[in-house]
Amino acid sequence: MSRNTAGSAWPEDRRTVPTGITKRRRETLSRLLDAAADVFAERGFGAPSIEDICAAAGYSRGAFYSNFKHKDELFFALFARQSEHRDARFSAAVESATASTDPIAVITEVMAQHNVWQQKWFLLTTEFTLYAIRSREAGEELARRDAHLRKTMATSLSALLERTGWVAKISHEDLARLLMALSDGLLSQSLTERGPTDAGGDLERQLVPSVVAGLLLPAST
Repeated sequence: MSRNTAGSAWPEDRRTVPTGITKRRRETLSRLLDAAADVFAERGFGAPSIEDICAAAGYSRGAFYSNFKHKDELFFALFARQSEHRDARFSAAVESATASTDPIAVITEVMAQHNVWQQKWFLLTTEFTLYAIRSREAGEELARRDAHLRKTMATSLSALLERTGWVAKISHEDLARLLMALSDGLLSQSLTERGPTDAGGDLERQLVPSVVAGLLLPAST
């Protein structure tokens, strides 16, 4: 939950705030990120102005431009925070795995665990992706961030398969790409068919095991 806005559905992970800066600036950055997350969740990416975000954070435009060049840069700071949160969830699942753990079950459960703030983040990134397709600079940066996210996920998948004694039929980075696309597609269908409050991971638990089972097998097989 956000510390600045009661009822916020966004995580409090602040690791994306850089070190080596003053305590006051760290607080300003954190408040701007939290305010932007809440404003974007309510109104999308395109509609809110920089003034709207600053007002929600309790700052002037000067505070924004002291930390970000434009709204795109603010979005990518949020992207980094969300990526760290996602990585942490997967890493925790990997750390708890043993030789007797079914990696298909681990992957399925990680993909199925999306709460309200993750659903809102999906809606925001979907809107931003459409914008990035039309904007070369934003598109290139989003592609770079996605590539980094895939590599990080591939590393976690490698660790999971090594711990459990399974192997993949495709490269771990290709597996990460497929799982990310599958996750986005299933969440989109859940939100469309059932609405935000009911998108509780049922489709993931129903379909992900069948897909992943065709891509993994025990190393001894």
